[in-house]
Amino acid sequence: MAALLVTGRDGLRGLLRKLNPRGQWLWVPVLLATGVVCTAVAALEAGVKPEDLTHTAHAWPLFVAHALLQFVFAGCGEELGWRGWLLPQLMTRHRTVVATMIVAVIWGCWHAFILLSGLRTASTFLFGVFGLSFLFTALWERVRGNIFVLAVAHASVNAPLSLLSQQSVVDDVFVLYGVLGLVVLIWMMTRSNRGPIVATSPAQSPPPGP
Repeated sequence: MAALLVTGRDGLRGLLRKLNPRGQWLWVPVLLATGVVCTAVAALEAGVKPEDLTHTAHAWPLFVAHALLQFVFAGCGEELGWRGWLLPQLMTRHRTVVATMIVAVIWGCWHAFILLSGLRTASTFLFGVFGLSFLFTALWERVRGNIFVLAVAHASVNAPLSLLSQQSVVDDVFVLYGVLGLVVLIWMMTRSNRGPIVATSPAQSPPPGP
């Protein structure tokens, strides 16, 4: 909402154009499967029995419904702001790593109600948001600013979590995303020094799917 207020009518049109899939449909199954696998790995690490995961897999219609809702509300709603508007603005003044860290801080504060849920939950959530910020920035660069793909990625993180009843498992999922994000951070810091990658306009063709 803040991004829409700042950008105005013309900016709104530009943001909404970033939701055009533009041939990026292959990312949908790839990202959904990645989210499910990461959640399952973290759940097994947390002590969830394989048969319990199998039982949860039978609730796939509920997962699909959650994924659609997460895509529309959390995915599109948040990603238009975080990586549709905020990250590109920050990238004009900061390097990729710094810009991503700023997004991570604001993204984490946005979920203030989670930060009030106890030290363990708050710390693992913030670590997960930190990691996801770098994972999503890398994806943002790969798809050249296509927010449809980022919205799917956001939904792919949230939807599997909606099927978990144990907070300890959710915490472990965020720890896993945090660790994966650290790997991306190290890669960003060690890759060749080059200017920021600017998202393409709708007239430019992004690379085909994953």
